[in-house]
Amino acid sequence: MYTVDTFTNEADLADIRFRDFHQHPDRLSILSSQHVEATGLVVYENDGPSCFALLERANDRWYMWRGPEGSPNPAALRALLAACPQQETVTLILRPDWVHVPTLIDVGWRLTASWSTLHVRACDSGEALLAGMRSSARGRVRRAQRAGLRFAMGAHLLDRYYPVYAQAMVTSGSPDFASR
Repeated sequence: MYTVDTFTNEADLADIRFRDFHQHPDRLSILSSQHVEATGLVVYENDGPSCFALLERANDRWYMWRGPEGSPNPAALRALLAACPQQETVTLILRPDWVHVPTLIDVGWRLTASWSTLHVRACDSGEALLAGMRSSARGRVRRAQRAGLRFAMGAHLLDRYYPVYAQAMVTSGSPDFASR
């Protein structure tokens, strides 16, 4: 028997291994500080938690990115899907191990094209990177360069970059795709 409740106590999730920042309970406080509506759903099996899903609201839709966290289980997925806001549009970007097509179809969810991650070779020269972009993107980059913007790469810059990126995502109403 599976039940679903909203997240209230992080201690309840001690047995769930979190692999992605998008689904970590700490992200609820970050989204709240950015005035983004979010909720955490915990699916319980018998006496303990089975999985956790963080949903955030953007552009009048609910999104779940790279989740849920926990051991993949069709019955837990069914319970989670039933608990998603029924009156509104919900978009789920499921972890590959949670994509159980018969369950998704059985409960009335519509499958769309899968999402994929694009990796760009950042070790190429600036001109090589520009050559791989659409002309409109290339033009915007060159306009920024003419305005004096300079580009730098390196993991040491992440702490300076991420807050700017996260705010840009909030301002544009786009969910945050980056992991920290």
